[in-house]
Amino acid sequence: HAKPNNKKYGSLTLAVQYRAKTSVASIIKPTSFYPPPNVDSMLLKLDFYEKPPVEVKEEALFFDVIRGSFNQRRKTIVNSLMGSPYCTNYGKEDFLAALQEAKISPEIRGEALNMEEFARLSNVLFEMKKE
Repeated sequence: HAKPNNKKYGSLTLAVQYRAKTSVASIIKPTSFYPPPNVDSMLLKLDFYEKPPVEVKEEALFFDVIRGSFNQRRKTIVNSLMGSPYCTNYGKEDFLAALQEAKISPEIRGEALNMEEFARLSNVLFEMKKE
């Protein structure tokens, strides 16, 4: 349910939103639990898609790019991907070229990208791998 540029936004958010449309089914008060937490809880409703909302050429790479981008949240996407154990088939120059082709700034953080931008980036990286 979280959106880009939000501390609640992460790879799990994108994985769920890739498979299903989410909506809030209800808010659960802390008094429903023992011991009661210091926050309200949320019950989400998931309406699964027949077809994901974005087209990706290789799902495994798409999710590797997402996980790698959130690997070190405070770093730029290039540095996060460089330090990621998920995207080891590519070097810094590959990431810079792919970001340029995908029209994504290398200075941006992964948490600022939406699903469409992650799909574009992973599709460019997929095509680079094929060459």
